[in-house]
Amino acid sequence: VSNAGEIRIPYEVRICAPFCESTAGLLSEMDQFAQLAREDWQEALRIFRSREFSRVFLHSDRHRRLYEALIKGRSASMAMDEFLCAMKRKQREALRVTQDLIEYENPGDTVAGTLVIERTSWGCLRAAVRSEGAFISLYKRQLSEDDFLGSYCKLDYTLQTGKTYSQEGAIVLETMDQLIRIPVKVHCDVMISEKEQSRRSLKRSLIDLQRLYILYRLQKISKSRWLSETGEAISGCLNNSQEPVFQVAEAAWQLMSGDKETAGDILAGINGRELRYKSVIYYCFYLYINALYKKDEHYTRYVYDTIRFYAEGQYSDRWELVYFMDQLGERSGSSNRYRQHARTYEQLKGIAENSKLIPPGIFLGAVSMVNEDPALIREIGDFEQDLLVWAARHDCLNREAVYRYADLAPRVRRWMPAYAEALKHYCEIYQTKELLSALIRQLILGNKLDPESHRWYRLGIESSLRLPDLYEYFMESLDLK
Repeated sequence: VSNAGEIRIPYEVRICAPFCESTAGLLSEMDQFAQLAREDWQEALRIFRSREFSRVFLHSDRHRRLYEALIKGRSASMAMDEFLCAMKRKQREALRVTQDLIEYENPGDTVAGTLVIERTSWGCLRAAVRSEGAFISLYKRQLSEDDFLGSYCKLDYTLQTGKTYSQEGAIVLETMDQLIRIPVKVHCDVMISEKEQSRRSLKRSLIDLQRLYILYRLQKISKSRWLSETGEAISGCLNNSQEPVFQVAEAAWQLMSGDKETAGDILAGINGRELRYKSVIYYCFYLYINALYKKDEHYTRYVYDTIRFYAEGQYSDRWELVYFMDQLGERSGSSNRYRQHARTYEQLKGIAENSKLIPPGIFLGAVSMVNEDPALIREIGDFEQDLLVWAARHDCLNREAVYRYADLAPRVRRWMPAYAEALKHYCEIYQTKELLSALIRQLILGNKLDPESHRWYRLGIESSLRLPDLYEYFMESLDLK
């Protein structure tokens, strides 16, 4: 029952900014939150993931969008670290190592070591650790802030070095913003056996023989120098190998030097039948040098037919046999040299297209024939591209052969980067419209809009070349900056 009276109840309203409760007190400002994160990362992470964080600390749409994008990531800890960096409340994490190079001299079988890593900031840290080199073993593949004592962390590693040879590798540290590569080098004084020394010396001599022959055929060195240095290389082969093929090489060298009598004595002492059982290629080389020595038409024909028998059989992939036949055909005075060159060129091309690594001898033979008969090049395929690049590297293609490549450029329907680079080389040498037109066609096929290509487009316009899309590519490749 009420008497309809009134009573006055006093109250007080206090208005304050929103806040979050923490062990450090009430937090309402970003600086306070950053200080909590520095002192107690886990508690700050709890607040960062709560619904109250956005209402209390985020006062602009830009900050809210940043927060919403980061919180969707896999790691809330990494998201909070990135957020504090974006808000300029902490520095981005950076790692430093105490060693720029790990190096050991004759260490023995196993070496254990420690790499000291320093961090320059606080907060969340994730660093991937990996090794380059099978001899490096690491005890950790991932580093986090828990691995650091203060600002420093120790990364233990083991090197399985062995005692036989030197090795190189690296230890790599990678964060979201940084990649550190510490080279690891182990040097061992290796005792090379006499057999291994002989093998290496033989290999060097063989490389010298090939290099000298290419230089001589390309007329880069004189015949006297070639004979002198080739004699030394053949002596190196004979001193380190008992293979009779090197005796055949010595006979060929004596023959080229003009000492036919000594060459005949060497060839007479070689058992051709035994050489055939060892290697058909060596045997054909032996027959070829004998043909050069005897200079007998009937014997030369016999040698040619024998080599052709092998070349058309199971040794159809050996360019050496093709070379021998071409040289014997040339010395026999073949009436149709173009037909012979065309056949030899197609054989070399077929061998090259079926080879993973094209021997220099194929390029040497092809260049010699193309310089004599540029019409042998009927298309620009992969082999012709490789041939042009090799010729440009050795500067051995004559003007007529280079122009033949330019004449065939309109038939090319695809971008061939090596072909384009070789054309640039020859454009700098000859500076003709034909070569420039061929190069620009290639650049347009490759949709090239870089500053270097722009220079060639400009030269094409200045040379009044009439090529489709030339002006469009010139404008699109302009550097507006």
